[in-house]
Amino acid sequence: MLAAIARVTAWTLLIAYTGLLVWLSLRAPSAEPQPAGLDKLYHFLAYGGLMALMVAALGMGRMWRAFLLASIFGFTMELAQATLSAVREPSLLDGLANMTGAGLAGVLIILIGRVWAA
Repeated sequence: MLAAIARVTAWTLLIAYTGLLVWLSLRAPSAEPQPAGLDKLYHFLAYGGLMALMVAALGMGRMWRAFLLASIFGFTMELAQATLSAVREPSLLDGLANMTGAGLAGVLIILIGRVWAA
């Protein structure tokens, strides 16, 4: 019973977080200047979080699927900026930061899982 509640909670958080990422990806950017490269850190961290939630929802056995889904979603959001937003610009580097964040989160999840199991 507890596992079912955890799974439903993970899926609920994943859906809410994905909606937040869509909104953040398509809304008008902040007018305040930011240090160069800071947005890449935001992308990296945001998609690391997405990966963690995907693994929680899909399970550790579907790590590669979670990585592929997070990466595809990240690049899709960059394409959506080109087509659905008049105020955002797509960036290949943002897409790569998304994918890198998801990948490193996956590696960390695996390493933490191995340490925890030991």
